[in-house]
Amino acid sequence: MRSLSLGTRLALIILAGTLVTVGSVLFIAYGELVEDFETLLTEQQLLETRRISGEVNRNLQLRLDVLSETASTLTDGNRLLALEQINVLIGRRKLLKALFPGGMLVLDDQGTAIAESSYVPNRVGTNYADRPHIKQSIESRQPIISRPIMG
Repeated sequence: MRSLSLGTRLALIILAGTLVTVGSVLFIAYGELVEDFETLLTEQQLLETRRISGEVNRNLQLRLDVLSETASTLTDGNRLLALEQINVLIGRRKLLKALFPGGMLVLDDQGTAIAESSYVPNRVGTNYADRPHIKQSIESRQPIISRPIMG
């Protein structure tokens, strides 16, 4: 077997060293690129989550404002209006139907349903005072948006 000359051996050593160096640099650079991409993606998702959260908060605040305004029109300042007037007021407001497609329920000071924007059999006359969010609404005298009432 013929041995390689010193120049050839030196060239092979330099070539191997160069390949190892380039491979190491590529491996490290790829790792850094992946880490940068993960960081950028995380920041982008965080910004998108904040944007959507702000949009949801604005939407809920709009609904609460409309609900508060509607609640104030259902009283004479101290007491609820007559049931006929309440039904007319909540029945003709298209904005209420758009913002609350699941319906709206008007309760008296005891937590009993007295009017509704969408008819559901046997809902009017039902007492909801045992539910924590209804208790809180009665105590604070503020309208609330609850999860759909299932019964």
